[in-house]
Amino acid sequence: MSVIVLAIITTSSIILTKPNLKAANEDAIFALFTTNYARSVFTITNDASYPWTVSNTSTKEIKSGNYNKSSTTSTLTISWSAKVGDAVSFSYNVSSESVSYDYLTVTVNGTQKAKIGGTSSSYTSFSETVTTAKTYTITFAYRKDGSVNSGSDCGWVKAITIMGAKANLSVSCDTSMGSVTGGGEYDKNKFVTVT
Repeated sequence: MSVIVLAIITTSSIILTKPNLKAANEDAIFALFTTNYARSVFTITNDASYPWTVSNTSTKEIKSGNYNKSSTTSTLTISWSAKVGDAVSFSYNVSSESVSYDYLTVTVNGTQKAKIGGTSSSYTSFSETVTTAKTYTITFAYRKDGSVNSGSDCGWVKAITIMGAKANLSVSCDTSMGSVTGGGEYDKNKFVTVT
C-alpha cells in the first residue's frame, strides 16, 4: 500500500498530514467479508501498534501484524448487533513456536474457543448460528513471548462469513389490480420490490 502525504502550506510553516490508515485497513478487512450486512453494522477494532492486514484477497485471508516483535500481541476485534439466526463462520491457522510460547487465540463473546500454536498446513473451521439477539464479538489475537521466532510467526484468519438470517416472503394482492405470483427467501430488513 502506498502512503500519500499531503502538505498544507501556510504563510510561515508546512503542516504534514497523512490519511487515517487504521480506518482504511479496517475497511480493507471488511471488504473480504462475505456478508449481507452493510459496513456500518460492524465495529472493527484493529490493533494500532501491530494491525492485522490483508494477506491474500483471493482466499479472503488476513494475518496478524507482530511478526518478529517479541513480547507483543496483535489483536483484531469484530462486533455487531447480531440477530437470531445470523450465521457466523471463518477458518484460522497459525505458524509459530509451540503453543507454550507463541499462539493464536480465537475468542467469541468472551469465551476462548481456540488457542493454537506450532505449525500446521491445515485450517480449523469455526461456525455457529446465533440463538439470542445480542452484541456478538469475535476477537483474534496472536501473542508472542519474549524470545525466538519460528515458522511464519503469525496467525491467519480467512473466509469470514456473517450472514443475516433470511425471512420468508409471501405475496398477495387485490386481483382487481392484476395478479402477482411468487415468494421466496429474502434478507431480513431489506427492501424488496414487487412488480
